[in-house]
Amino acid sequence: MGKPLVWDVTVVIYLADSYVERVATGTGHIAEMVADRKLVENLGTFSLSAVEFLSDLGRRLSFHSGEDRERSFLFQRLSVSIQRFNSVLFAQTICQRRYKLIGIQRV
Repeated sequence: MGKPLVWDVTVVIYLADSYVERVATGTGHIAEMVADRKLVENLGTFSLSAVEFLSDLGRRLSFHSGEDRERSFLFQRLSVSIQRFNSVLFAQTICQRRYKLIGIQRV
């Protein structure tokens, strides 16, 4: 078979206080602002460099596997992974707010 692939990605949570004002200007701004960090926005778009990289990777996967839909599969897998990550963040946010409401400080 093939060789294992390791891919490092930085996901920026643009609902964080440090990004809220910039996000208000439109989608994709944060992605391009920090694209040098290998960025994918968790509730928004991929940076242009990320789309180019993933499209090229998808074409190469298609060439080697013979499956024309590899590019689509790659984007789908990444989208599902980001959705799973978002659900974890959402659950953590709910728990943190509950702890604050009942006066428990969590370390």
